[in-house]
Amino acid sequence: MKQECLICKNKDVKIIYTQFPGYIEDTFFDIYECNNCKSHFILSPENLSDIYEKIYSVNSLPGYDRYFNYARKIKNVADPLKYLAYEEAIYFPVYDYLRKKGKLKIMEIGCGYGYLTYAIKKRGMDVLGIDISGEAIKYAQTHFGDFYLKSDLESLDCKEEKFDLIIATELIEHLPHPNRFLTKCKELLDEKGVILLTTPNKEYYPSNHIWNTDRPPVHVTWFTHYAFENMALANSMKIVYADFSKYYPPNENRLIKYLRTRKENPGVTKLSKKGTPLLMDQPKEKSLPHKLFAGILHRFFLIRFPCNMIYNFISGKENTMGIILYKEI
Repeated sequence: MKQECLICKNKDVKIIYTQFPGYIEDTFFDIYECNNCKSHFILSPENLSDIYEKIYSVNSLPGYDRYFNYARKIKNVADPLKYLAYEEAIYFPVYDYLRKKGKLKIMEIGCGYGYLTYAIKKRGMDVLGIDISGEAIKYAQTHFGDFYLKSDLESLDCKEEKFDLIIATELIEHLPHPNRFLTKCKELLDEKGVILLTTPNKEYYPSNHIWNTDRPPVHVTWFTHYAFENMALANSMKIVYADFSKYYPPNENRLIKYLRTRKENPGVTKLSKKGTPLLMDQPKEKSLPHKLFAGILHRFFLIRFPCNMIYNFISGKENTMGIILYKEI
């Protein structure tokens, strides 16, 4: 049977790369491209909970170590949500959406170590964080409080509750059934509820890039805007994209970042078969002069801010896509 697209169900799908190296050593995946929605995807194993237990049991794993660092720092900043918003683009749409809202009932799906849920709680919101990793939830409960559950969306034991807002940052690209995920989220929304997602933005990168995101099966799909428009239509929801024109991070030169990402970076295999980090495969430590030069480009205000203004004028795209889905059309 001909493979259909995971997102739009179109059958005009082709394999564009065979035996692409996975996140775990000696694992390989075929990369598919949908000629309709232009998303790339793999055929993922159904149960991926084991890989996330391995990831969250190692707080120094490159890529995920920054999440652990946010969790360590978050209680020491005056405005946790604003801090996250300008540390990394994936949190900016959450901050931008919530900063003028009154008290909402919110669920964060895929909360990891719990720092974003905590930051939202500090804004006075009624919030619940869920994650499939027992290691991550244990950390969150120990350090932030009892508003976390180890669960996936399918088995969540609060079916009668309705939420004003469901947040999932950098989650949907991990899931083997993204359409089903949105349908389940919609069922848990209040009458005028909203789903807010972020995910790596395929259209930020050159069209010939094969897989410029976390290696499979950690990431299952690399989405385009058209893919989300298709899913919104399938779920009878209105879609709006987050506006990054006001995003001026203090530690990042967005113009330089954009220029550097014109070259494909397929990442590296990060875990051994036993679940330990393959540190020998990680990028080499940068030299001191390189670090100093990068620091000037990205953090020196008189260089960074004009570059960010120029980039916003030229493009304004982010390597993160922010998607806001409204239950009412």
